Amino acid sequence: NGARILELDGRQPADEILQASLRAIQAALS
Repeated sequence: NGARILELDGRQPADEILQASLRAIQAALS
């Protein structure tokens, strides 16, 4: 589903989305 979101909202920088995902993962692990 993440890929679908990127396709629909391609105007938003992918780096920003990736960083947000990494922060969410780190928060879940910590």
